[in-house]
Amino acid sequence: MLLLSSCSPSAAELERYRSLDETLQPLNAAAWQATYLTVKGIEANTEMSRFQRADVTLLQQAQAQHARTTRS
Repeated sequence: MLLLSSCSPSAAELERYRSLDETLQPLNAAAWQATYLTVKGIEANTEMSRFQRADVTLLQQAQAQHARTTRS
């Protein structure tokens, strides 16, 4: 027989998860901002180079990677 009480996390486990969440949220936000600013820099460089094919390709790759790995 499966005991339902064994499925629910203890107060100590919940506190560890909450603490971990509080630690990771600002780090994730900082990482998102850094990658966002990097993509914006690549966009600016692409415009300055008058949209050279290699620069546009790099920009598209950076945008796709940013979209895959971060929240919007």
